[in-house]
Amino acid sequence: MTVKLVVTVGTALAVLAALILTVGFGNSVSGVSLPADPSESSAGFITVSAGGEFACAVTHDGRVICWGGGYGPGNTTEEVFSGKPFTSVSAGDSHVCGLRSDGSVSCRGWNEAGQATPPAGPFQSVSAGVYHNCGVKTDGVVECWGSDTEFDGEASSGKASPPAGSFTSVSSGWRHTCGVRADGTVACWGSDEHGQSTPPAGIFASVSAGSKHTCGLRPDGTVECWGSNVGHFDDGTFGQATPPDGVFKSVSAGDTHTCGMRTDNTVECWGAYKYATPVNPPTNEFRTVSAGRHTDCGIRADGIVECWGLE
Repeated sequence: MTVKLVVTVGTALAVLAALILTVGFGNSVSGVSLPADPSESSAGFITVSAGGEFACAVTHDGRVICWGGGYGPGNTTEEVFSGKPFTSVSAGDSHVCGLRSDGSVSCRGWNEAGQATPPAGPFQSVSAGVYHNCGVKTDGVVECWGSDTEFDGEASSGKASPPAGSFTSVSSGWRHTCGVRADGTVACWGSDEHGQSTPPAGIFASVSAGSKHTCGLRPDGTVECWGSNVGHFDDGTFGQATPPDGVFKSVSAGDTHTCGMRTDNTVECWGAYKYATPVNPPTNEFRTVSAGRHTDCGIRADGIVECWGLE
């Protein structure tokens, strides 16, 4: 079932709550759309992040709105934080963390490993994984919190134990983490059973850690990926670590797929969702794109958040 919904920011909560109760997060979603409120001074959403079974977006006035399920017991579609405004948000597998304008981080959701209990800031960015998070502090140091183990109670993978040094960005995956150092090289830590924590040499503009693979954007706009190219159950080659040729503006690694935004602002994805389901992004122009577990979201050129993927 495909759905298409257009509402203002002010009515997004009530309408999306009704939508989710009716059709879930969207079986083959072609668009859950949240446009800008025309009463606001400019387009209503500045960033969006797709997580496990939910997504979150930051409005132009700094509010965080999430929809879907799985980021905490008894959650509904709602504005999830109060207080000082936010500049960015990162949706993990079952929790969400946001960066406030004062550099502090707030998290909400499941907290069995301490992933929703952030340390004191100030931070310049934050990235939510599955059972851990990492953030870059204003001095360039990476600090992580949450689980540092492979699985619950098992030996440490080191995903929440960052190396020393100065970083410009960080991305938390499932059981590994990667960051771009101040010199442009990529460092990864944590599990490396598929090579996801063994980055290639050279300079990168950004990096995105997925489930068992990682992708980075080179300064010339080409994308390079490393790690697993198959599904979680060895159900064939998905190709999430085999990017297409050409030039991109950004890249986002999901579970067993990856999405990138081309220089013409269109979105291209490779790999597949679970059960080898193809990823078919819409043909609209986007400002940004975020790949989640089985659902992806982007902010269109007109300020609308549009999501697609599986229920």
